Amino acid sequence: MLNQEFNRGSAAATSASGASLFGQMCETPALRYDGALRQCAWCRRIPVGQDVWMEVEEAIQTLPFISLKMVNEASHEICPECYDLFLSEKQTARIG
Repeated sequence: MLNQEFNRGSAAATSASGASLFGQMCETPALRYDGALRQCAWCRRIPVGQDVWMEVEEAIQTLPFISLKMVNEASHEICPECYDLFLSEKQTARIG
């Protein structure tokens, strides 16, 4: 999947700043080791930096190699904020 998204042609291989998209792809927390896009199953946000999760629309604009197809085939997990909310709700359910 990663190679399919990257191999769209030379115009897609370089961002507006001239940086290599392949280099950006290798450094981003948005992708798993196998190239699958990471996404929170609860809030649908995507990680774009250290402890920074963005809405899908913002992430697509920020990370030019992300496509809607990648979002539709994302690997789902839970972001730290939703995990904390889950633990809070679980604790409340135990007490109540």
